[in-house]
Amino acid sequence: MRWFLLGLLDPADRRAALEREVAFNAAQTAHLRAVADTLDEQPGPQAFRPTVDLALRFGAVMEDWLREQMAAAGDEPG
Repeated sequence: MRWFLLGLLDPADRRAALEREVAFNAAQTAHLRAVADTLDEQPGPQAFRPTVDLALRFGAVMEDWLREQMAAAGDEPG
């Protein structure tokens, strides 16, 4: 829902919101990579590894979309 309403914010608030979302997504991605590494170190197949992979892929899509929104609004950091 937060992302749906980004277009209603003034540019400074939109940039701040997008930066917070990028940072949050990066933290989540780092956590998921650590989980994936832990699962990969375990012997045998890991039932939740495909789900972690899906979450990592979704995080990459979210990162791209957020950066596109920043660039479209002229808010991409230099």
